[in-house]
Amino acid sequence: MRTSEAIDKLSPALVAALSAMPEIDKTRVNPFFKSKYAGLPDIMDAVRPVLAHNGLSVIQGGIATSDGTPGITTRLQHTSGQWIESDMFATPAKNDPQGIGSAVTYLRRYGLCAMLSITPDEDDDGNSASGATKPPARAPAATRKPVAMPTAKPAASKPNAITAEQRKLLFATATEVGFTKDGLKAFLETLGITSTKDILSSELDAVLAEIKRAEELPM
Repeated sequence: MRTSEAIDKLSPALVAALSAMPEIDKTRVNPFFKSKYAGLPDIMDAVRPVLAHNGLSVIQGGIATSDGTPGITTRLQHTSGQWIESDMFATPAKNDPQGIGSAVTYLRRYGLCAMLSITPDEDDDGNSASGATKPPARAPAATRKPVAMPTAKPAASKPNAITAEQRKLLFATATEVGFTKDGLKAFLETLGITSTKDILSSELDAVLAEIKRAEELPM
């Protein structure tokens, strides 16, 4: 983190802003992890009035490392000219415009939240972000019962997975938004979805909604 030479005017303004910061509704749902989060537009709409009232504003600009890894600089500045800023970087799932765009949006969201001490997710301790869950405690050996192994059956497709027609709808929606095939794959990976075969029919509407919101995100 870097600061201007002095932050004696910025600091009290930031304290006042943080004390007045509203609760940000987590209205969006990650369809794969079933966790709620606040989108970047929701966060910006909530914090801008409070920051402005206290003479503060946020500026975010794109940067990159020497090897081309994209990043953003988030600067919190005061009307006095004093400022605080920090950088964040992320490697895109796919090195194409859509993949880089998704990474930048992710960085803008988390850079802003880190600067203002906002928690954007219900649970973001790393386990939920990677899909890992704590395994249930094993029962003591004396109380465990032998498990009857089922009779081998031919491999079946994932129950309730989206149908071929629903998959066509998914790709058609992505094309309308402007995703390429690789861009869609990269975007789905940001939701924790590694293959369209992993999407359940009951999750399709939520996934389509996230795809449509992608073109609304400020870049």
